Amino acid sequence: MNTIKMVTKVSRGFTFVELMVTIAIIGILSAVVFPSLTGARERARDAERVTEVGQIALGIELYYNTCRAYPATLTTSANNGCPSSITLATFLPTIPVDPKGVAYGYGTASGAFVVAATLETTNHSSLANDVDTTVGGVACDDAGKKYCKGG
Repeated sequence: MNTIKMVTKVSRGFTFVELMVTIAIIGILSAVVFPSLTGARERARDAERVTEVGQIALGIELYYNTCRAYPATLTTSANNGCPSSITLATFLPTIPVDPKGVAYGYGTASGAFVVAATLETTNHSSLANDVDTTVGGVACDDAGKKYCKGG
């Protein structure tokens, strides 16, 4: 008797077409998601800037309460008229730097000071509650996306 044997293939992997479809889907999803992450990163850096400007302004106010003068420069060694052991570093051990590595603006004149940061987003909510004047050559205006805090 003749018997017919049926040969069946056992599939042990993915076909080329299945892999290409999967890669295409991943590519489409990443093209949609990554641009939205850029905006989130900008907002996160702006939030960091606003927080750091507030910390710097608080340190300068503490310095003023002790020395009755604002520091002439935004450096930890600043000391105008204070006892030699008191510098800005007494109240602000390190001067924060912008997330992109740019120094924050600082100006003082006529018993006032301002600390400035340039934001990346144009309509940041903090721009409504900041200082909008020029102090010591540091211009603070919402049109230029400058967030300023001062006293």
